[in-house]
Amino acid sequence: MVPDGRAGLPAWAVAASAGASGSVACLATQPLDVAATRLQAIPPDVSGGEKTTLGILRSTWRREGAAGLYRGLGARVLTIAPGVTISWFCYERIKAAVREWEAGALPQG
Repeated sequence: MVPDGRAGLPAWAVAASAGASGSVACLATQPLDVAATRLQAIPPDVSGGEKTTLGILRSTWRREGAAGLYRGLGARVLTIAPGVTISWFCYERIKAAVREWEAGALPQG
């Protein structure tokens, strides 16, 4: 129950919205993840070229387009979204149980 007495979201809705939010977060940050990965792959003794996040993003866009910036998105969503789903689902269930306990609906002790 939420504070005004209405029932909270059903479990499937919590899980679906959490999975969707994790997927959207991956979509929004994937270009930065690609840039970070490519920056880490540059050997330290290499001189010249783009060695900044913005530089990597520009060169990737010029050479590969949007597909290059979103390379590996599927794998990232498959690893991030389930964790986000589990975390939010557990948080919502525990929050509901604590509220019931505080209201006296669950045994204390």
